[in-house]
Amino acid sequence: MPPRKKPALKEGEQLLRLYVNGVSIDIISPIPREQFLQEMVNDINVNGMKPEWSGWYSLRSAGGGIISVRIRCIDAVEEIT
Repeated sequence: MPPRKKPALKEGEQLLRLYVNGVSIDIISPIPREQFLQEMVNDINVNGMKPEWSGWYSLRSAGGGIISVRIRCIDAVEEIT
């Protein structure tokens, strides 16, 4: 199987690999990795104890589509170069 091609990114976008619930998800982020991680962790920490909070996010996948994933905990975020 040939290696996956890196998608074309617009200026300021980064290709990130999220490790969530034991799986990896490749997304395109419009903000830097560190800022993405800080904002996601802050959102999870603020809302995680609220029973009405679902934790569902819609993110742009590296394949060009939109994926919806339930994130209540982030194991790791890696910048793919």
